[in-house]
Amino acid sequence: MAFQKEHIRHCILFAFQLKKNAAEATKMICSALGENAVTYKTCKKWFQRFRSGNFDLNDAERSGTPKKVEDEELEQLLNEDPCQTQQELAEELGVTQQAISVGLKKLGRVQKVGRWVPHVLSPESCMTTHGHIRRKQHCKSFLLWAGRFSFMRHIPQIWPPQITIFFGRCNTT
Repeated sequence: MAFQKEHIRHCILFAFQLKKNAAEATKMICSALGENAVTYKTCKKWFQRFRSGNFDLNDAERSGTPKKVEDEELEQLLNEDPCQTQQELAEELGVTQQAISVGLKKLGRVQKVGRWVPHVLSPESCMTTHGHIRRKQHCKSFLLWAGRFSFMRHIPQIWPPQITIFFGRCNTT
């Protein structure tokens, strides 16, 4: 038999006013209203509240659902500085780190070498305004960047028409 929360809280308050402790109140309420009407933990929580002078039987105000990230705001922050961590982004937008993680997943962004980049290159990002493939340009910029690291200096800088890079090797196609 399900009882309304407010009715049970009145019963707990009544037991408190009779100078019972939380264990006695739990036993008394469960014998009158049913075995699982209230738990000891609930009675203890309400007794602590009553001892502090708060006799309001309504639920305390809660913050509600966490604020969600606006995709445009997140995208703008990533364009300004793609090297920010999820925690930094969360602090700047005033949301949780988990909300940032969900937003990044929605945007299709992953972190590669400390930067947030699109997970998959879209056809638009591979083409110039004139429709020419920018594969060579992407490879050159990667090799220039990779040249700063000693373990990647062994990558040959040969530029045939089409180059694909697989984990430090250049293969011509």
